[in-house]
Amino acid sequence: MEYMFKYDVYGKVENKEIKILELIPIKRRYVIKLKDDEVSSAKQLIDLLNHGTTLQELEKLFAKKETMNNIFVFLKKQYLLANYFGDNHPDDPFARQIEMLDSFNRSSVSTSKLQSDLSQKSVLIIGAGGVGTALSNLLNSCGIGHIFIVDADIIENTNLSRQFLYNRDDVGKPKVEVLSQKLNKRGLGKVTGINAMLTLSNYKDILKDVGNVDLITGMPFPFSSSLNKLYKDILTLGYTMYAIGEHDAGPLFTKSNEIDKVANSIIAKYPATNFLNQRRDNPARHDRHPSFLPEIQITSSLAAAEIVKYFTQITTMNTENAMYSLHSDNYTVSLVKF
Repeated sequence: MEYMFKYDVYGKVENKEIKILELIPIKRRYVIKLKDDEVSSAKQLIDLLNHGTTLQELEKLFAKKETMNNIFVFLKKQYLLANYFGDNHPDDPFARQIEMLDSFNRSSVSTSKLQSDLSQKSVLIIGAGGVGTALSNLLNSCGIGHIFIVDADIIENTNLSRQFLYNRDDVGKPKVEVLSQKLNKRGLGKVTGINAMLTLSNYKDILKDVGNVDLITGMPFPFSSSLNKLYKDILTLGYTMYAIGEHDAGPLFTKSNEIDKVANSIIAKYPATNFLNQRRDNPARHDRHPSFLPEIQITSSLAAAEIVKYFTQITTMNTENAMYSLHSDNYTVSLVKF
């Protein structure tokens, strides 16, 4: 198979018109008017592209009706035809993902290169708890080349129901040690554990060890006052950060002054956020909070998808200047814009 409509592109011939419906990355319709003597050939062309075809089959059709070649060229220029077929790459663990990327790709860059670009990216995840395990698993599955995970905790029995990559035999072991070992066995990308807590006193040393990572993530927002200065200092060094919590994903931060700006916007919309921050600043409550794996998986999946968008630019991020917010009462997600 060499040519076919992308996954969410559909074509048909009706009333002497070729009608094309494109669903992603944005919904668009194309209508191509046909002459009476072009309808039959157009039906053949659209049928071939709906089901998959070869260049040889297309050339036979073009020989009969030259205008079909012009229509074919138009469809290619609009990036409506797939340029990657997973069935042609049975040994590639990312084959189905590349097909998904291809369905979004509306550029001249090959989709295989987009996946290759992901393998060159590095991410530092702060924390190997519920969010950290879910997010590291997802980003590793997406093909991020090198993931660093920083956490000083050991695995406890209370972690097992939420931090799904750990089991009873792991209790008492450092989280980052177990997590990195299990993910590295998959062979999808490199994972390095750093057995430490990221603080104002050691963050420069840790960042020096990991090098110029492309993104830092894993921290819930709004930040507690104790973490505000830490993350502002990191942003001042030129890093990019993406916030994620158990009930929210986003936004993206590139400058330190964005933290207070976004925090003030959230507090203005949701005054109860002040009480949440007071709880986060209370050491007695630091490790005591409700946590539910299905919620963690939802927000982590949203964050991972946004991070892939950020790296590949296949489509615009929804949370570059916004936040996904998960409503626990009915499990709907809203987009809070700043």
